[in-house]
Amino acid sequence: MTSIELDALAFSARIAFVTVLISFPLAMLAASWTGRRGLKGRWVLDALLLLPLGVSPAVIGWGVVSLLGPEGPAGDWLSKGQGWQAEITPHGLVLVAFCLVLPLMIRTMRPAFEAVDLLQLQTARTLGATRWSAWWSVTVAQTAPMLLSAAALGFAAAWGESGASVVLAAALQARWPQTAPDAATVPLTLLSAMQTERGQAIAFRLSMVSLGVALAAMLLSEWARQRWRRRALPLDARGVSR
Repeated sequence: MTSIELDALAFSARIAFVTVLISFPLAMLAASWTGRRGLKGRWVLDALLLLPLGVSPAVIGWGVVSLLGPEGPAGDWLSKGQGWQAEITPHGLVLVAFCLVLPLMIRTMRPAFEAVDLLQLQTARTLGATRWSAWWSVTVAQTAPMLLSAAALGFAAAWGESGASVVLAAALQARWPQTAPDAATVPLTLLSAMQTERGQAIAFRLSMVSLGVALAAMLLSEWARQRWRRRALPLDARGVSR
């Protein structure tokens, strides 16, 4: 592989890792909260949290540019007041990936939180555990496999995200050329390589690596999900006859 390909692979892995690192605790808390029984207005909250899943990634990219670009309301305030300017890499790429990965992880985690045994939580509280320690020792312990499943899915989604990234890169480069990136993710590098005849080999190799990363993530996610099903659900709920 060329240095460009290796740099793209390393950069994509870093973007995906940081995105999951930021998204994971927020998704876990949101899924735990919305998974509570009897929560009023939950369906409205669910719709808002999961809205990015029904929106084109290009819209997410445009929203990030409009909000955090040098001429955007938040971008202008951050630049003048805080001396910070959003860039395509890594800030913008992490942000657009975060917007798409967070609802996916919430959606994956929530069934596990909904299936938590409340009797065990109540027992832990009667034995002297605080609400926080009971949540960690009971809720997180019961949902751990699905948390791993969500993290694997989130990593794959952040690695392969391209729609929002393309819009982000194109918009920032067209309007503010000085923000041009010094590194690119695998999808962006692959798209650039496909535009030249010599780049077909690069595109093929990057596609194969991306396929391998996605397959590994899906296998890990499915293994973890099945592990949770065997632990948390009765045989009838798993689709297994007695």
